[in-house]
Amino acid sequence: DFKTGFCPMNFFRTGGDISADINSIITEAYATVDAADLPEPRSRPGCWAYPDMSEVGNFAGPHRDDQERTHWGLWCVVSSPLILGFDMNDSETMDRVWPIITNLDALAISEAWIGHPGTLICSYPSQRAGQVDQVVQGDCDGSAATTGWTFSEGNLVAPQLGRPEAQCLTNQVVPCPPPTTYAPDVQCGLAVTNCSNRPQGIECMRIR
Repeated sequence: DFKTGFCPMNFFRTGGDISADINSIITEAYATVDAADLPEPRSRPGCWAYPDMSEVGNFAGPHRDDQERTHWGLWCVVSSPLILGFDMNDSETMDRVWPIITNLDALAISEAWIGHPGTLICSYPSQRAGQVDQVVQGDCDGSAATTGWTFSEGNLVAPQLGRPEAQCLTNQVVPCPPPTTYAPDVQCGLAVTNCSNRPQGIECMRIR
């Protein structure tokens, strides 16, 4: 009961059915925010927000391992009940994901309670916010805009931004999108600007 705090179960579902897809993982993690981004979170010991079972072991594709580690880490951060969702009789899959699901650092974060379950505090949109371009462009799908980022001589170098002129990663930020209701001072979305025509005082790192 959101008004009284009464919780007759150990956990409660926060979103829809999950699938072994990174977009689904992010969507279901986002669904826990309403129960966590509060002065007194509804997700707490004895009554955890549950974004559905883990899909570790079910992913496929070239980014499988990275996506499964990200998924497991995110479930630990938001204090989700850690329920495995793959065929545990499949010894090959079990051997592959064992280092992920037994990661002691991740499990320690999951088990820790310091008054909050963990929630979203900063978001980097993958689209325009007003007239400011965001650095992150497109989905994390292996496209040129989302892979191949490197450091070179202390500068963050992007492989492609789809612009003829050189762009700079700046220290400008834009307001966070919802739902960071109780973190009004958080700012998000590092901006990019034309390197040769940037406002005075704006610090840039060269990207291409």
